[in-house]
Amino acid sequence: MTNSDKYSIDTDDLARDKSYSRHVQSEDLEKIISLAEEVSHHVQDMDSKVGNLKQRMIITIAVLYTTAIAVYLYFEMLNLSNSGSYILTFAGLLLLAFATTSFSLVNRNIRKLKANIEVETAVLRELLDLASEMETASRRRSLVDPISIATFRMRLKRLHFSVQK
Repeated sequence: MTNSDKYSIDTDDLARDKSYSRHVQSEDLEKIISLAEEVSHHVQDMDSKVGNLKQRMIITIAVLYTTAIAVYLYFEMLNLSNSGSYILTFAGLLLLAFATTSFSLVNRNIRKLKANIEVETAVLRELLDLASEMETASRRRSLVDPISIATFRMRLKRLHFSVQK
């Protein structure tokens, strides 16, 4: 065996290695983008829960005010506003206690969801940065075919929009 045989490069091995590298790189990029899509959907779900909680709070406020006005008008119609002041005061205090408890619980849930959204958004940004770096490196080294790169780019762009929302 001569020195030139020791250092000769088998082109078939190189082709297999490059094909394997393409496959691994493409799979890794796919996994990262899929994970980022899952996180993005989770962020969107939590954001819609925050919106639902706020809407529920507004509806609760409207119902409480309507109930308070209806009770007051009922007592006015019966001319019991002076003699029924204890009942009216008690009903008002009950409504106030219910409203305070309800608002504090909803507010606590909203704060928890917003904190979780911040954490998930930070994770999503890191995943997007990593995916973008991998996509750029793959493109430069020609490890991933152009169709896959275009597909990955489109998926990444959709995720960027969900983060910026």
